[in-house]
Amino acid sequence: MVDKTGPMNFVPSKYMGNFDSPKLQDFSLPKPIIRYITKNPTTFDYYCKIVETCKYFYSNFLIFAFSALKFVEGDKWTDQVFDCDCNDNHKFKLFDIPAKIWLDSTLNFKNNFSPNLASSLISKLYRCDISRLILYNQIITLNEFLYLIPNVYYFVFGNGYIKENNGNDLHLEKIVEYIPKLQYLY
Repeated sequence: MVDKTGPMNFVPSKYMGNFDSPKLQDFSLPKPIIRYITKNPTTFDYYCKIVETCKYFYSNFLIFAFSALKFVEGDKWTDQVFDCDCNDNHKFKLFDIPAKIWLDSTLNFKNNFSPNLASSLISKLYRCDISRLILYNQIITLNEFLYLIPNVYYFVFGNGYIKENNGNDLHLEKIVEYIPKLQYLY
């Protein structure tokens, strides 16, 4: 029987079973150092490398690393950056993934009709190091916005609102002030 579920078709029960009880590892470093390495990944590339090297690290620190996430439709997401037709093999349900998310490059909410999707995604994030943020039709709070934008230099914003703590809408001039590395604004 041929397995037709490729790695892009995430099936939690099938793939997560491999990580439930990893084999005991015999590292050459002392256990406290391995524990520290596991719990304190410094960069996105470093985390991806240690997870590729040994599933022990993933099973002890459940983080899915995505370079880019794009909302597609309904509750489907893809890890593609550019606008193109994606076949169903590349779409997945982000909120069904039983782990936190680490974003490195791009977060795209283009063509979205759920105004609170960005807010619900933030609770799922472990870390957000994105440099490109595309927000259409989103309503988010100032605190959520500040969490997303520390490294953003490319920002697209349309048909949405950023709400201050008092409930007022944040004006464009203030939005720009909050993005210190901003180079492109659309």
